[in-house]
Amino acid sequence: MKAALPLSDAVYEGLKADLARSAYRAGTVLSEETLARRFRVSRTPVRKALARLEQQGLVRILPKRGIVIPEVSPGELRELFDVREALEGIAARRAAGNVDPRALRAVEAPLRRLAARRSRVSVEAARAAGAAVHRLALATAGNALLARMLEQVNGRLVLAQLISYYEPARVRDSIREHLAIVEALRRGDPDRAEARAREHVARFRRHIFGLLAGR
Repeated sequence: MKAALPLSDAVYEGLKADLARSAYRAGTVLSEETLARRFRVSRTPVRKALARLEQQGLVRILPKRGIVIPEVSPGELRELFDVREALEGIAARRAAGNVDPRALRAVEAPLRRLAARRSRVSVEAARAAGAAVHRLALATAGNALLARMLEQVNGRLVLAQLISYYEPARVRDSIREHLAIVEALRRGDPDRAEARAREHVARFRRHIFGLLAGR
């Protein structure tokens, strides 16, 4: 049986999931009391979870005002994508040729099922399947500093609520791009793996900024 998460960890993961699905918009002000009721815990685990989120730049704790969801400016978004593209490329390069074949098949299977689906693919399902590929590459890369840097960058990107910008065509493209990363990892080709990972981030970036420009 899977061990239950400590309460503060459960609140932390729950809040991150809320941010990823756009439950709170930038500028939203929350309180410890509200969050304690939301997660049915005391204020102590909420406070611990918020401290972790603040370290990652996911919330701002303002005395006498509350917890504020910060904004991500277009300029910061560009910088975040620049850094993420480089870091994901490094992770894929280091993982190529070293990844466990069974683990690779495990992350590939959901992508194959989604690619074969004729009906509309859920954004959440595609995002989760793609994220599993990146997690595997990062875990295989075996670089703790790289992992911490990517966690911070991806945390800030969560605040940009990019999931709300996905379009059906982009979902399909993302699935194909992640399958290309998987294939490069399977071949043990560091150059190809890095290129495919960087291309995926670059294409998503172009998609996001194309949509933002049209708003």
